[in-house]
Amino acid sequence: MKKIQKSCRSLQSPGASMGTGHRRTVGRKSRTGCRSCRARRIKCDETPDKCRNCTSTGRVCDGYDVHRLPLTKKAGVDATVPVVTLVIAHRPTWPMTSDERRCLSYFQHRTVPMILEFYDSSLWREVVLRMSQSEPAVYHAVIALSAVHQGMEMRGMPLLIQEAYSIWNSFALEQLGRAFSCLIKRRMSQDPRLRDVILTCCLLFIMLDLLRGRYDDAFRHLKSGLQILKEYTAQKAPVSRVPWEEAVEPCLVETFDHLGIQSTLFGVEASRLPIDDESKQGGGSSVAFDSLEQARQAFNPTLRAVYQFTGPCMGLSAVEIASNYEALQSGQLAAWSSLSQYMDSFQHFYRRSYSALSAKERRGADMLYLQQLGLAVSLKTCLLGGNTPAYEHYTSDYRKIVLLAERIVKSFPEPPAVSINTGVIPTLYRTAMVCRDHSIRWRAIELLQAWPHREGPFDSNWFLYVALETMKAELLTKYKSQENKSTPGFIITDSRGEELSLNKVLVKILENQRHTARAMGKGLDDGTSSPLELAGAVKCMAGWACVRAFKAVVRKYNWRKDSAGC
Repeated sequence: MKKIQKSCRSLQSPGASMGTGHRRTVGRKSRTGCRSCRARRIKCDETPDKCRNCTSTGRVCDGYDVHRLPLTKKAGVDATVPVVTLVIAHRPTWPMTSDERRCLSYFQHRTVPMILEFYDSSLWREVVLRMSQSEPAVYHAVIALSAVHQGMEMRGMPLLIQEAYSIWNSFALEQLGRAFSCLIKRRMSQDPRLRDVILTCCLLFIMLDLLRGRYDDAFRHLKSGLQILKEYTAQKAPVSRVPWEEAVEPCLVETFDHLGIQSTLFGVEASRLPIDDESKQGGGSSVAFDSLEQARQAFNPTLRAVYQFTGPCMGLSAVEIASNYEALQSGQLAAWSSLSQYMDSFQHFYRRSYSALSAKERRGADMLYLQQLGLAVSLKTCLLGGNTPAYEHYTSDYRKIVLLAERIVKSFPEPPAVSINTGVIPTLYRTAMVCRDHSIRWRAIELLQAWPHREGPFDSNWFLYVALETMKAELLTKYKSQENKSTPGFIITDSRGEELSLNKVLVKILENQRHTARAMGKGLDDGTSSPLELAGAVKCMAGWACVRAFKAVVRKYNWRKDSAGC
């Protein structure tokens, strides 16, 4: 027995003849090798320009990544993120680095489900993912967006921020360069799918730029996408009537159309797309909706009509309104006609189908209803000018808005940080700006603060800061002396039922502004910065409707003229 054990030990010893000289040398993995060697998971000799491992075997060396993502622990499945079934036909045929595989997985399991939290969409569930597996340009654009999203989530989703340097940003920019390079190589191609590829990349660029607070770049890409669609539809039949092989994906057109409508309030002139003329869009008469998707699509023309009228009205003085009142009133009545017809149809759908909808669809229907309530009161008040007391007549409307918004926010398992659709921000912002009941107004502010997120170009943190600055200007102008600040006649009740004196409100406003500035990535701001300063050097800001409205507040209260740029 001892002889057998001794023989076994001799076979396992390092000096045993069996296996001697055949051991594989295991070295440290190179994180700076070329993309081709890293995709093949072999050691790269890292020869400048092109490595010899590739060239000596007749392979194409795909070059070196300038930036690599930091190593992180593998995260478990987040139980709060809804499970979404995604359509992925096959994996890309080209080599993928470990960083790219990691970002693609994050996009599929985190970014896409988050975007789909408001409403379901075949664009994100199918089209973008399918293209990312077959089109290198879309693939690299997806990787770039995922990297930015992942990097921002790791820092708590700071919004409206233009960073000087971030490894995630640098990696994303390198991927963007690859996406642009792929598009340039195909610019002379006659492939009928190229238009969809370009539009999909354009959409991904828009989302990436908005996440980074680069509004000028985002709107430039948006205008390019809308121009492509305009030129295409001028030559072809309406997009939804043409077979897929010849037409632009309808979901792409609808998404660009919605982004164009949202951006109307940011000074972007977006022309109507032919999809607005479809009968399912609600045209000029009331129609019956069979599904939430139909109701949502039919809402776009109404949303456009109201935004195109109320946007230019924001910031108008009483004198400006009076000098052009007849034309303004005519526009107001036209927008109201479109909105009231849609609301009649939606109310019928809301009462008849609400109980049969899923929890997610009910939340979506509630968001549509909330937007209608907000648009209705905006239309009613947009020509009041500086007649502040007249807003008191609409207090019940604002109360209804806040109650519904509170129900919507509570219904999310995990409120998403990013969406391309309009949800609650514009309606809550308007309530927080003009409602004369300070308790209702404060609850709208609390909702904006409790849910930092982005809805297309609408950034909740920035709109919150504007609302806080406006309320502070009004209160400090009205109660100039310290004696008045401690007056018992001023009481605000917050969402928890706590009563706040004027002094407490002013202290909370300053605290909230400091917190919001930090959430926007602005460091240790003391809460005294103008909202326009926090937004950075955005060139197109002068055309924003909310900026004009804030400047009107500055003029009215003679408030911080230097810092507000007035």
